[in-house]
Amino acid sequence: MRAAHGDGGAGWVRRANAEVRRDAPSAGLPVLPAISVDEEGRAPTGETERVTHSDASWSLLQVDWHDERAIALRAAMDDELGARYADRFDEFDAETIERFDRDFAVDPETIVATVLVVDPTGEAVGHAALRALGDELEVKRVFVRTSVRGRGASRALMGELERIGRERGARRLILQTGDRQQDAVTLYERIGYTPIPIFAPYLGFDFSLCFEKALGPA
Repeated sequence: MRAAHGDGGAGWVRRANAEVRRDAPSAGLPVLPAISVDEEGRAPTGETERVTHSDASWSLLQVDWHDERAIALRAAMDDELGARYADRFDEFDAETIERFDRDFAVDPETIVATVLVVDPTGEAVGHAALRALGDELEVKRVFVRTSVRGRGASRALMGELERIGRERGARRLILQTGDRQQDAVTLYERIGYTPIPIFAPYLGFDFSLCFEKALGPA
């Protein structure tokens, strides 16, 4: 299994051959009240990470969205997905670029969990996050480095997001990916996600593929 990518947003749009990163807050997305990191299940004050699970192959860490390893993995995801969608981005007019930037931006204030998968050497090799999208929890920014694909890291990340979702009382998780990410689609279908109609804020982008997975009790 070589799926590596979750949300379909490439993380940047090419404008005049320049990459524009879009992890900054966006006025178009809901901003939740500030909640302490302990209540959110993130690292307690004075600590930078919390080990949430480990097995013989992987350890899973909950970290802050701004953790340097998380930033580096999101940048690697941007680079890989950017190449897949570059020709499509090049066809966007100025209005579409502006709408894309707004609709695919991730406001850090909406992130409720950021998870890294770490290999036995201590290197962070994968990333995933959950954000609050209205009353839903949405899977965002799922990425695993090519060197470890096919070894269960993506499944481990998704399983951890589902565990967190259950703990938070979510009835389901939702996600968006793109039509050039068949590797991701295959993973999601194999672990029980089913197609749903495109949901906001992706309604204006018909290359979106959206999925849900019902969660049982914690």
